[in-house]
Amino acid sequence: STGRPRGPPPPPVSASAETTDNEANDLNDANAQTTANNAVSTLSQDDRLALLEEQAIQALGDLEESERRLAESREEAKALRASLNDVRGETEKTRLRAEEAERELREARAEAKRMERDSAALITSQTTSADRRLNDATESAQRAVADLRRRHAALADSVRSQMQNGSQ
Repeated sequence: STGRPRGPPPPPVSASAETTDNEANDLNDANAQTTANNAVSTLSQDDRLALLEEQAIQALGDLEESERRLAESREEAKALRASLNDVRGETEKTRLRAEEAERELREARAEAKRMERDSAALITSQTTSADRRLNDATESAQRAVADLRRRHAALADSVRSQMQNGSQ
């Protein structure tokens, strides 16, 4: 005797016309489980051991597949971490370059203000110097004109005096 079932398996539970697809799937799953349970309970001990061994081998295969996927996931995570660290490094370099550029811009603005002040001071100094030279030249010209007027007046007096002396 092999312990195999002697009669047909029990009929599956049927879904009514109102049953939804999910309910029908649930019923089909329940029917499959019932059929599997009935088949296992009617097997001989050797067949049960063989079935258990087959299930264990399948479970071991599933475990190995899960471990392989886990290892792949770990490798992907490691690669993502490395990529993230690269991005962080580039971000830090960019931040440092931006800070350096801001510092250089502040220095350039300060230098431009210094040059503007120096330029204004130089223009003021040159203007003051030019004003002084212009004033000096004006005064010198005025003295020269006054001196010429005196000479002219003295010459005119001399000519008049000579003309008066000569007419007498």
